[in-house]
Amino acid sequence: MALFLTDLRQRFTMSGEKKVFAFYGHTVSVYAPKDLTKKWFLFWITNGKRIRKYGNINSGVTAEERWLLAERYAQEVCAQLVGTKSATQQLFDDYIEAKQIEWRKSTTVNVKGIVGKLFEWLEGRQLNNETAQAFFFHIKQTRHPSTYNNYRVWMRKIATETKLFGLMAGIDAVKAVKTPKRYFQPHQIAKLKARISQEDPELWLYIEFVFYCFLRPSRELPRLQAGEVMMDERKIFVPAEKSKNNKNQYISIPDPLFERLEFMYDLSPADYVFRSKRDASKPIGRNEMNKRHAVFLKSLNFGTGYSIYSWKHTGAVMATKAGVNLKELQMQLRHHSLDQTDQYLRQMGVQDMGDFMKRFPSL
Repeated sequence: MALFLTDLRQRFTMSGEKKVFAFYGHTVSVYAPKDLTKKWFLFWITNGKRIRKYGNINSGVTAEERWLLAERYAQEVCAQLVGTKSATQQLFDDYIEAKQIEWRKSTTVNVKGIVGKLFEWLEGRQLNNETAQAFFFHIKQTRHPSTYNNYRVWMRKIATETKLFGLMAGIDAVKAVKTPKRYFQPHQIAKLKARISQEDPELWLYIEFVFYCFLRPSRELPRLQAGEVMMDERKIFVPAEKSKNNKNQYISIPDPLFERLEFMYDLSPADYVFRSKRDASKPIGRNEMNKRHAVFLKSLNFGTGYSIYSWKHTGAVMATKAGVNLKELQMQLRHHSLDQTDQYLRQMGVQDMGDFMKRFPSL
């Protein structure tokens, strides 16, 4: 505040209700009408286009408060325009840079997104416990509870490891009720199979790997190589660097899928089972099959809640109903315990209630 009051005349030039702030060799203008019922905003020209931003300037009640907020916002905007970051944002970026060597790519993308959203929302304000609480209140109001908790876990980890103690004080987790997992019913499977197996056979084979082997359709299956499909052993090897659990794991190949894999004998071990159409030496894009599958779901009006991942859930449900041993199902799902498998099935409403329904006495 003292800097603003003592150096105000050097910070901007006046021209009616428009004034110019200058920071880091860059300038932005502020529209500041005397009538405080009208909104103030910053504006500048980028690539011939006029950009307008309100930030939190109009939260100021008096003209003096708005000037303080406008100056702070202008400083942040100028910093962004010339590529300058605040010390705290640079600290977070350096932390992510150091950690991404040991993180999965998806984890790095997730954390970068969280940090990016935080500093975008701050709009140049200082990051402290007060603004952190305000940010998480905003996230609680606008995002799913699971997303809120994800943001909180990572921000607590970053704050602790960068020694910003007290930053996350008073920011508690919220109860997140998970959306039930959706799986396909027999009549829906028939409808999808009739369309997909005829119009996109490669996608149908992809679905069969998800259905029978529970391979994760975005993280594991796109990078599956022929050498990892052990035809003689009738198993699939999932190396630690491809596995979600960071462990070397094996999956059995059920008979219906095994009968479809004769073509494996013609592939070289390093060949990808599902290859990029642009370059056969590279794997298919991790979201390619998801997008192709989504086209069929949309054309058949499946609505929300279904995805290519639903085939994994469908396989687990159908195996359970067919009487597959729960321990064997646990091993195929690569769950760490029977309790995890039981919880997974309960999330889809799968319970062994056949005898209960048949034997329940009538009134």
